Amino acid sequence: MTNPRCAARTGIAPAVPAAWLRAVILYNGLFDATTFPRCRFPLTKLFLRSYFGRADFQAAGRIGEISSARHATADFPPTYITAGDADPLESESYQMDALLRALGVTVRSRYWTGSGLHLEHGFMSTLDSDAACTVLSDTVQFIEQHTANSL
Repeated sequence: MTNPRCAARTGIAPAVPAAWLRAVILYNGLFDATTFPRCRFPLTKLFLRSYFGRADFQAAGRIGEISSARHATADFPPTYITAGDADPLESESYQMDALLRALGVTVRSRYWTGSGLHLEHGFMSTLDSDAACTVLSDTVQFIEQHTANSL
């Protein structure tokens, strides 16, 4: 939505104007498909093979299209990002966080590295943990902060 060249290259027109996107919440995600296979996420090869429709997905020449990190610009919206300390995708979050900050994008992040909590992929969906409740609270505050004057 915030990179017209990417939209033109992929042939995907944004459904709404970029100005409507006030903020982004990134929970433990895949942000660069070229580095994702190194994360040892379960079924990585199956996932990418299914997405691209071929076993040699890296040779498909289109792997960068699903990589937000490769298309982010300074126009990327303010971002909240988090990942658990036992999530195989934690490094993807750190990579995206650093990239956005280098572009001058407003980033709020919460990481659990070294906490010993062993928070796995998707930990924030289990609201009976203090860590998940903290992320929920962070998220609500972040959304309120970036949407207060938009309604």
